[in-house]
Amino acid sequence: MLPFAWHLGHHEASVGLGRGKHASRFGGRVGEMEQRPLFTCSSLSSFKYCPRQYYWGYVRRVRPQLYAPRILLGNAVHEVLERLYVTRSVAAATTTAERHQSVRSAEWWRTTITGYYQTYAREIIDAVDAVVEQEFRIQISSEIDFGGRLDLALGESLLDHKSTGIKDANRWGRNRSWEQLYAYAFALMTEGHTITTLVYNVILAEQKGPKRFLRISRPVDPRELDTIPMRIQACADRILESVEYEAQPGGRCRACFYAPLCDQKMGPDVSDEALLSTGFKCKARQHEELSPGAPHPD
Repeated sequence: MLPFAWHLGHHEASVGLGRGKHASRFGGRVGEMEQRPLFTCSSLSSFKYCPRQYYWGYVRRVRPQLYAPRILLGNAVHEVLERLYVTRSVAAATTTAERHQSVRSAEWWRTTITGYYQTYAREIIDAVDAVVEQEFRIQISSEIDFGGRLDLALGESLLDHKSTGIKDANRWGRNRSWEQLYAYAFALMTEGHTITTLVYNVILAEQKGPKRFLRISRPVDPRELDTIPMRIQACADRILESVEYEAQPGGRCRACFYAPLCDQKMGPDVSDEALLSTGFKCKARQHEELSPGAPHPD
């Protein structure tokens, strides 16, 4: 069983939501906003996949001390691409990548960074006014906030960085959900930005040369965009009304951080002492949902 660090948080129960004007703040704290429950794409999708997964991750705040290689690679790719777009320098991005040679070799990082720059050079050079790895928090209603971290907004395009060990580009793109990108586009547009195109910016880690870089895009559908606040609110309502957080076993259990807890038949009534007796450690985290250092299994 993987060792876990955990922190027992609290679940804020608030109901009676109503759609109103969507206030927004990008970066930093927002005073009264922090008095309302905060939901992210990760927390909402976690609940939809399995309420018990949500319970462990966002109510009891259980976290593994060791993350799977795919999670570590994803974090590293985000950090390196952020450095590349901010500095527009291959050398600076390569220096950042040196911290992640336990994830991928120096040669892999060298070919990935130089290849990416060659593929998207004009875009990177022109990225002076880009929104890069920007945290945000917006008000959905008088009771609910929605937050997250945008990867990259260039002009009227919103990009989300992804990395995968899947070699088949078609397989990766098949049945891919666009809900997160729509939610982030909605947040940006409340701030006055114009977003017309959504883009998945994918690193196919096991491919070589130009095939390592994949982009899948689609135009923003205004009808889809208009449903975002309602969908966020509806899922938040279900979460706030939950008591038991019933497990929903399925194919995703294989990759779930919390499968060992289910295997031991631990549920919401498990005591802190019982968690500690299995080797868990207490580690408090604040503003975790907006922290890039706290990936979540969604």
